[in-house]
Amino acid sequence: MTLGDKISQFPRFAALLIFALMLAACSEAVAEEEKIDIVIVQNNWGSSQVNAEVAKQLIHSELGYEVEVVSLDENAQWSEISQGDAHISLEVWPSAHQDNMQEFIEKQRTVSYAGLLGPVGRIGWYMPAYVLDKFPQAATWEGLMEPEVAAYFATAETGEKGQILGPGRQDRTHEGAIISNLDLPFEVIYAESELGILAGVEAAIDREGPILFYLWTPHVIHAEHELVEVELPEFYVGCHDNPAAVDCGYPNEQLFKIVWGELAVEAPEVYTFIRNMRYSIDDQISMLAEIEESEITAEKAAEHWIEANEEVWKNWLP
Repeated sequence: MTLGDKISQFPRFAALLIFALMLAACSEAVAEEEKIDIVIVQNNWGSSQVNAEVAKQLIHSELGYEVEVVSLDENAQWSEISQGDAHISLEVWPSAHQDNMQEFIEKQRTVSYAGLLGPVGRIGWYMPAYVLDKFPQAATWEGLMEPEVAAYFATAETGEKGQILGPGRQDRTHEGAIISNLDLPFEVIYAESELGILAGVEAAIDREGPILFYLWTPHVIHAEHELVEVELPEFYVGCHDNPAAVDCGYPNEQLFKIVWGELAVEAPEVYTFIRNMRYSIDDQISMLAEIEESEITAEKAAEHWIEANEEVWKNWLP
């Protein structure tokens, strides 16, 4: 082929090259368009919110997905995830969701178990540590039986009985049954919300007064105050099956993750990331403490954690 022939062929080669580049660009654009938008559920407590923010930021920055965080009740989230209207929830407390697990994971198979998150949750009865300076026996449920201990926790609402500050009546808790079945001289006063409980706790601690209250860990309050958990009767299998007959405390909760049943097909990278996502209760509490102390958002606290813990989250990536 002469030089002239080669030159005459150049426009054809150039056209083919341009076509190939355009085809590659279109294929890449189609691949991008095929990525679904990921919806992560956050529930109405702090650790759930920081979990969601950590996952949101990393799924977007490292995997290239658009991500939205939505607030849903912990029971309502199951049907939303089952239908694919939401895709991920990162902190399920198993004792409160046996029915949902059976219905959506085992029976319908529209929600998938996605492994443990890492932190172990625990619900319990707590009091400030300074209470034990006056009544060391108050650290156990047997000690709460003593009339002078109960009187110490009494309020105008409870008369001669001691008060335990409990959550909203709609929550799946057992304070009334525990008190009744152990014959404790106490009465539950419902704060109706987590914020109501915390307000009562802060007011009591400010004056170094008595307070006994329902709460859980992980929670930022454990980083702010020295608290003691009351030793209730040990949990046993079946104890909570009949709410009226509960005579034990709460179990340790292996917090776990759930995802939409089709996530592994529709967004396999995201599914693998969520399966791999695992960190400690200290990680959660450090973010919660920063939110409280520095008055920043969960989004900003998650951003700071991600910047400081690359060696942790790099292991979550596909």
